Amino acid sequence: RRFSKKRQSIETELKKAKQTLIDDFNGCFNCGSYQSPTVAHLVPRSRRRDLIAEPKNLIVLCMSCHHQLDHSGNREQLAKWSEILEKIKDLDNEYYELIK
Repeated sequence: RRFSKKRQSIETELKKAKQTLIDDFNGCFNCGSYQSPTVAHLVPRSRRRDLIAEPKNLIVLCMSCHHQLDHSGNREQLAKWSEILEKIKDLDNEYYELIK
């Protein structure tokens, strides 16, 4: 798949930001697990394209917690949901109001 130069640049920045987070990995932000680390977007890529590669919009979660974050019916069950919400509020208050 071929991307525009701008899109390629964003994807390269995102890859670097994700790798930095994984390199500094200290356990899942939510539960502390060291299994299956993934990098999640706090504000979805589809909502704020300008935040795709923004390090403040990325968080390391285990696969299980990432799944809960991505499926709004389960978000409130995340142990640190209130802290995650505050991070989202700092990035996109309108989105925060939609999901809180």
